[in-house]
Amino acid sequence: MAEVTVDDLWTPFKQLYHQIQTFLVSNDKDVSLASFEALLRKNKQNFSSFLINPPKNEGSRKEIMQGVTHGITLPTLGSTTLSKDLVDETIILSDMYNLNEFIALELLTTAQQQMPQYPGLPRGLVAILLYYDGRKTLTSALKDLMQARLGVSWCTDNVSLDLIQLITTYTDSLVSEGILKKIIELLKSLDISKELDLLTKNRALGPPKHHRMVLDLFDEIRQNLASIIFNYAAQSGLPKDVTLSLIQYLKKSKLSGARGEIGDVTTTLMMALFYALDLSIIHRREDGEEVVRRLPIINDESFFDDVMQELLINEDASDVTEKWECPGLRALAIFALGLACGTLKMAPQNLYPSAQQLVEKDEELIDFAIHLKVFDFLNFTFLENSIIFRTEFFYRRLHILFTDFIEIMHTKVTELRARADETARTVQNYQQQGLEPPSNIDNNFGNLLCAIGKFYENDRLNLQLSLEYWGPMEHSGTYHRTSSRSVCLFKFMRLAGDLLPQTLFIPYLKMLAGLSGNPQAARNAFNLLKQGNGTAGTASVSWDHFFASLARYYQTLRSEQHPGTDTVYRSRLYSRAISPQEIAGLQAVLQVIRIVATHDEVARIALCEQPNYSPIPIMLGLVSCSIVIPLKANLVAALAALGRSSETAIQLWNALETSQIICTVPSVSNFGNRGIESELEEIEARNESYPLTKAVLDLLYTISSVIIPKNLGAGTRKTGLDPYIVFIIETVFLKFYNRNYKDSQEKWEVAEKCLQICDMFMRIYETSPSDFPNSLGSNDENSPPGFHIMLQLHTKSEFLRLILHLIDEACVMLDTYSPFAGKKQLENTIFYGLNIISMGLEKQNIFFDAHFSANSPILMTGCSKLLLDVNPRTGRSDHMLNITKMVTYNSWLPRQALLAIKILHYIVAQPNVNNQILGILTSNERIKMEIRQGFVECLENEVDIDSDPEASFLLEIEIKEEIISLLNDTLPQSAPNIAHYLLGFDISKDIKLSNLQQPGILDFPSTCSKSLITILDQYLEYVKSHTSVPEPRLKLIESAYGLVYSLCFNFKTSEVFMRFLRSSGDFLCRHVTELPFTNDNSPHVLNQMTALLKSVAIELKLTAEKNQLSHFSNMCKILGLLSNTNYSDNVQVELAHFQQTVIGMDAMQMSQKKNKASKMLCELLDCPEFELKPLDRPKWDHFDNSLMNNLFANCETIVSSGVKLIDVKKVHAILREELNSVQSTIAAGQRQYILQDIESIMLYALQANRQKMVINSNVKFLEAWSQVTEIIFSVQQPLIFSNEVKRNLIIEILEVLLKKVVPAQVAQIIPELSNLASSTVLLLLMNLRAASLKKIESHLSDSRDSTFFGNQTSISHDHTITSPTKSNSSHLKYIFRNIIEWIIISGSSGSQKLRMNLYAALLNFIYIIKGENDKDKNTIDEPKEEFYVSRLDRTIMKRKYNEDDDASSRIEMAVEILQSFGDKLIDILCHDSTGGHDVVKMLALANVNLLLDIDTMTQFINFISTRGYLAHIIDSLLKTDHKLQRILDNKPENLKALYVYESKMAMLSRFAASYVGAELLLENRVIGILSQMKVFDLHPDFQISSMMDTSENSFIPPISHRYQQLLFPALSLCDVILITLGPENQSVITQITHFLLSHSDIVEIVLRAGTPSISLGLLKELSGLTGLIARASNQSISELMDPSGNHDIGAHLYRLQKLMMALFPRFTLTNPNLKEAQRIFGNMQAENEETEKQRAERTLTFLQVAANISLYARNCIANHSVDHRTTKVLFSINTETISSGHESATATSSPDLSIVVTQLKSCVEFYNREKLTYDTLLRQKNNLPTISLDVNIAQQQQHLSDKLAAKNEELKLCVFTLENCLYLLWSHLDYYMLRAITPALQLNGFSYGIGNDVTPEVRTMRITNEEIAKLKHNLVTVFSETFSKQLLSTQETQTSNFIDVLLRRIKRLIQFVPVD
Repeated sequence: MAEVTVDDLWTPFKQLYHQIQTFLVSNDKDVSLASFEALLRKNKQNFSSFLINPPKNEGSRKEIMQGVTHGITLPTLGSTTLSKDLVDETIILSDMYNLNEFIALELLTTAQQQMPQYPGLPRGLVAILLYYDGRKTLTSALKDLMQARLGVSWCTDNVSLDLIQLITTYTDSLVSEGILKKIIELLKSLDISKELDLLTKNRALGPPKHHRMVLDLFDEIRQNLASIIFNYAAQSGLPKDVTLSLIQYLKKSKLSGARGEIGDVTTTLMMALFYALDLSIIHRREDGEEVVRRLPIINDESFFDDVMQELLINEDASDVTEKWECPGLRALAIFALGLACGTLKMAPQNLYPSAQQLVEKDEELIDFAIHLKVFDFLNFTFLENSIIFRTEFFYRRLHILFTDFIEIMHTKVTELRARADETARTVQNYQQQGLEPPSNIDNNFGNLLCAIGKFYENDRLNLQLSLEYWGPMEHSGTYHRTSSRSVCLFKFMRLAGDLLPQTLFIPYLKMLAGLSGNPQAARNAFNLLKQGNGTAGTASVSWDHFFASLARYYQTLRSEQHPGTDTVYRSRLYSRAISPQEIAGLQAVLQVIRIVATHDEVARIALCEQPNYSPIPIMLGLVSCSIVIPLKANLVAALAALGRSSETAIQLWNALETSQIICTVPSVSNFGNRGIESELEEIEARNESYPLTKAVLDLLYTISSVIIPKNLGAGTRKTGLDPYIVFIIETVFLKFYNRNYKDSQEKWEVAEKCLQICDMFMRIYETSPSDFPNSLGSNDENSPPGFHIMLQLHTKSEFLRLILHLIDEACVMLDTYSPFAGKKQLENTIFYGLNIISMGLEKQNIFFDAHFSANSPILMTGCSKLLLDVNPRTGRSDHMLNITKMVTYNSWLPRQALLAIKILHYIVAQPNVNNQILGILTSNERIKMEIRQGFVECLENEVDIDSDPEASFLLEIEIKEEIISLLNDTLPQSAPNIAHYLLGFDISKDIKLSNLQQPGILDFPSTCSKSLITILDQYLEYVKSHTSVPEPRLKLIESAYGLVYSLCFNFKTSEVFMRFLRSSGDFLCRHVTELPFTNDNSPHVLNQMTALLKSVAIELKLTAEKNQLSHFSNMCKILGLLSNTNYSDNVQVELAHFQQTVIGMDAMQMSQKKNKASKMLCELLDCPEFELKPLDRPKWDHFDNSLMNNLFANCETIVSSGVKLIDVKKVHAILREELNSVQSTIAAGQRQYILQDIESIMLYALQANRQKMVINSNVKFLEAWSQVTEIIFSVQQPLIFSNEVKRNLIIEILEVLLKKVVPAQVAQIIPELSNLASSTVLLLLMNLRAASLKKIESHLSDSRDSTFFGNQTSISHDHTITSPTKSNSSHLKYIFRNIIEWIIISGSSGSQKLRMNLYAALLNFIYIIKGENDKDKNTIDEPKEEFYVSRLDRTIMKRKYNEDDDASSRIEMAVEILQSFGDKLIDILCHDSTGGHDVVKMLALANVNLLLDIDTMTQFINFISTRGYLAHIIDSLLKTDHKLQRILDNKPENLKALYVYESKMAMLSRFAASYVGAELLLENRVIGILSQMKVFDLHPDFQISSMMDTSENSFIPPISHRYQQLLFPALSLCDVILITLGPENQSVITQITHFLLSHSDIVEIVLRAGTPSISLGLLKELSGLTGLIARASNQSISELMDPSGNHDIGAHLYRLQKLMMALFPRFTLTNPNLKEAQRIFGNMQAENEETEKQRAERTLTFLQVAANISLYARNCIANHSVDHRTTKVLFSINTETISSGHESATATSSPDLSIVVTQLKSCVEFYNREKLTYDTLLRQKNNLPTISLDVNIAQQQQHLSDKLAAKNEELKLCVFTLENCLYLLWSHLDYYMLRAITPALQLNGFSYGIGNDVTPEVRTMRITNEEIAKLKHNLVTVFSETFSKQLLSTQETQTSNFIDVLLRRIKRLIQFVPVD
């Protein structure tokens, strides 16, 4: 095993071939020669031991056999145990090919991996294929190397000279080692019969397809071997020994096939011998060139002698021919050698010194070759091989042979002509004597002419080498320069036609026809024959003679026929007077006419217009006469050639109609002639040969494709082509299958030609309702031919049945994978049949619509349904299976495969057929695998048709696009569907449970998913190498990326396919790395990147949701958003190890490879074009622009991408119809100008479509970019981006985006792009705001948790918050300025969506500038009144908060920018706030709100007021009162009025936050407007409200919630005005009191219903009302009222006071009250649905109500004098209840001090209890880790923070209530104990709003010393030492000692009261 390289015989050869192709095809001039040389050196052994396998080895065999039990170690598999089957297959393979066992084992292992590419084949059969494919690949590699050599025949332009020289040196070394002789020996040993015997013996041949693949591979190996010798011979000649070996091989070559043909291998080797004997290089190269001198034929002096000796051996020809299996090959070799000797005559003597010895032998060699009938062999055998005409250098070499013989051996040519003349005389003498000429007459010259004609007639490669024969013709133009060679060739042509004898007439015409096979040659031939004897030398070869002969023959036939009568008695005794030789001559003449007319339009028009010729009537007349069928067929073929021009086609149609050779007019005669139909049924059917039928079909196809006259048959019948359609379909096509044929190929030729015509009619058919016969009768004219075919397709007709039957039979025959007669014609027949069905399905809907419009009685089923019908041949519904099976033949039938895919696409698009089609295609496992593999091959393989690279490429792209479109369209259908099946999903279970794998893994087959990835990966290589990609491939890639996105987007396939993408080398990461793609200005490239970015957005979303940090971070790195340091900025050290494992190295390498300074996301914004460049519409003189706009609008159609494009064809048809309608009224010269206008309109429509496509691509791309950007910052994990990094990234992206959009907005931006960009800006700013808020919260989290206990936190009271945007002030300034500029530029003309986005963006940005300070106000350090109202005035804010310099600078920056724009921004905002869309109105109001909050902004306030916007907004509140009332309906129409109302009230509240604004609001009667609004009086029923509060949430809130949304803003506005102007402002107090009294009914209802057990909503209402009442209360309110209304107001205020004081005992913080609220709440909602958040909210609201009530009582008795001693009391003395702590007041009695004492004690208890809870929560939060990857821990932290904040609020409210109660107690004790003790003990009453009078209840009370003493005693009990300590502990966090002072005063009063 040491000497054996353990490798299979397939993989290394494939890699070698691919690498050689890469080096040879690469356009890179700097290709690495060293690497290529190393590659060749590495594989030198493979070429040295060419196709020789490493032999068997006993040791290896034993070792492998032991692997079954003991195991074995293999390089590719490692240590493994082999199965017995594998070992057996290895031994068999080794024995078959004498192959080393280890290599056989590796080959089987590779076969196991390749099995998905060959579904249905076992491992052993796949190994056989790989074995032969590897050998074929190795031979192909050597063939390409030989072809790339330096040489004399061709040069390789796209390969560097150094590389060519390296290849030449390398191949020379191989040749020196004898590789050419080895190849010849291999050709001798490679016998297909022996190979098949070997394979059959070892059961190594599988099904027919495998059998054919093996045979094809074997034939390709032999052909490659022959091509290696040919390539070397053509470039460098062959060494003498190789040439002799080649001759020896050719001696044994035999003719093959039934007709005695020469195989391709023999032909190739014969051509190699021709090049080995070629000296024509002397004419093309200088004789001194080294490459010429190195040719073996020149360099080796013994070459000629030895080769000549080998070919001749002796002079006896009879002995020589016995040694050659094919004497013709020997003749050709001798002929080539003789020409080489003749060429030496013209060579310089110094080139070949021994030339004199060979000069005399050239004629001998030529004579001997002629004696061996070389021209006969050329004509009848050698030129029958098609490979000659498919290979350019084969064709050129034979051309040189012919021309060298004519030029060099001109004496021999003259001699041959003389012999031909002698032969002609001999034949003539024998004929005169009535004898047959002898068989051994000399016919060499005639065979030479026939060979020349046959050779040049078949110019498939369009080389036009025949033009050399026409050099001296004056009409040859500039094609070729006239040379001596051309002159000689032209003289030969003249010599051949000079005094032309009878025997040479036909050969000469055949040569002339062959030399006329291109347009220029045909023109020259026409001129030559037109000159007649002037040039040709005889009148027998001229057009005049030709057509005169045809005319005479026609006249003779007409004169000999009896006049046509109705009698059946006809004379049979008339002479035709024409011999078979004359018929053959006429056929030759017709061939010349046909070829000249086919290639030269001028010639055919001139021939038809020549009155002396009259070819069409004469030829049609001859066809109608009684002549032989072959001649008729030639006549019809010539007519078809003449009818290729529109002028001649019309003549031919009319003549055809007149001649009635195809009967179109029914005859009244009983014995009427049926023309061609009778010939077909009576003669051709009997002869089983159909040349005339085929010719007629060709004629009809030709003239129909040129023109179809509309009035054909007018006057004699209904116009139209109906009779011809009937002939084609019913007479020919429907009966062809049941006729007999001598040649089975002819059967399929007839079918092909019939369907070709039908296909053409279908292509040109345009559906119209007028085509259908109506119910009243038939139409005046026949319908177009396409209509009849469509009708046949959509009804259950024989036509459709036969087409489907042919497809079925084709599947049966093609499944044999064996050649048969007519295979090519059958394949074409199937192509036309499939194309007809495809077009029928494509036009089906339009056809049915026209049928419906025409109200036709015809019943149609529809082709789509008929294709699903039962196949009568099999009894199953398998028509679609047969059609789809064409996909499996894609390797050689790509066009048929494409049509099959289209038909399948049309069918599955029909409703309710998905399951049926899927069931048909998966009926059994074999069919299921074959069809899916066929689709895979279509996606992966290249197409090669007819050696046309361009057509092959376009067809390949079209097939792939159609498959991708099929997958994309069927993917959304119900699962499972066709797309799931083809993509590899498991259709036997839920699609979501599928698991896509790479082919071969877990026996997973090859699928379209893998092919899709392969296509895109290939494109990625183009992108990487910056290779230009043609537009068709760009469209394909666009569709492929679109399919990837569809699979990612589809919820059934998304997760499965995304896993598959990750397993495919991290597909998305690899492709995103190369963004942006080159040529990104192409809409196709933009669409590619769009689909890719959308897929990336989905990937980012999924990975973020599933916490797949590695994938997310990798993608962010590739997008340039994350560096290696950013990722760990916010991660602690303990996560370092985790990071190293999480972050993928592949993404690191990819991101490092890009090495770009800027971020990819920002770079991608350079791809779309933001500016819209309007098209310059030309000015049309004959068409109105407005009408053209309407025309364009009416002709718009929606394409697959969703874009409306102008249907250019429809526009052109309308304009052409318009032109035709006015053609008679316009001047003759105007038509050309109108056509120019039409052309200009078409160009403009194309430009408009192009612009729409570009705009759509730009919009979609920006949308995809926005999705990626938004998702990255919306769903990112905190461990990926730190807040600081996130903010910086967002700011950078915002800057780039605004830099693109705002200037484009000035220039005229695309509206859709503007909307998308604004939406992205909005979302980015929202994320920036969130990131800034998180930064603030990170600073404030401790403050919120512990500022209530100041000593436990490191953040002091005067701590300032560092701005999250401190380092980005300049960037923020740029962003702020551009957003405002964008708003101003867009103005009121911008779309509503744009304005919404911009206003929302501005709103978020203002929040960022403010630093979210509103979020951190509610701390315990604030003044005690801060809990009930937010601080809205910035002037107060600045006094309350010591903001840092950066915050001030940001606000100053904002103010500066706003002032720089003047009043433009605020004017636009105010304008939109008073009109426009409701959402825009709300956002505008919100912006005004925040702009006023940035600073006092006095100029804004004045602007809003002076321009009338403020008055308009306030007045609009009353105007919308009716709409707001409808909001409270049970089913409101919408809630728009509610939301706008809330926005207005929020803006007014912000307006009222400044002193000036509040005064302006009062001036504009805002509170008076609120007082007039009736909506506040529509409070919903309390019971209903309570029930709705507990109902399930819905989009429309319950009525109670809607009412509260109306009430709370009004209360808030009153609060703000009151706070701003202060309670000392009597005007605001009066207006607020008026507001409360205006809605007194609702106020009283809410106050009366106030209990702790009411619903949360009502509790909040109570809190709001009590808060407003409390703050609006003072002692002098009654004095401000109108005296005339004093009594009524007093009564109302008195009731209000009673209601307020009645709430005091209900809202004490006792445990029963708190439990009551929770108990009622628990009853209203199931316990398991309660949340702590709801409990906390109820508790907090409860505390607010209690605080408001205590504040109300405090304000009622507050005295603002110096000593603050009250002169009024609210609470009486009840000494019974003070010490017990139970309240005793009732609704009718005056409240007593026990309530205050109870509230005081409850507050202390509540505080101490909740403080313990607070401390526990704080400890829990501190015990949580600060950084963790666990999402639950982060959620716990947030949950605890929220609970701490809520608990903090509760404690603050508790302390505030406690302080108020303490003040109330002190003030009353001060009054009772110091001032109320008088002899009379007369108490002054007090009532809210009534001077100094006390309440009536207090007035009747009498205070005695005993009561005071008892009060003192009870208070001493309450204010014990323990209670005092607890009370003082509540002020630990307070900066003031308010509680301490009051406590001392109360104790002093108790201690020193003047009673006993």
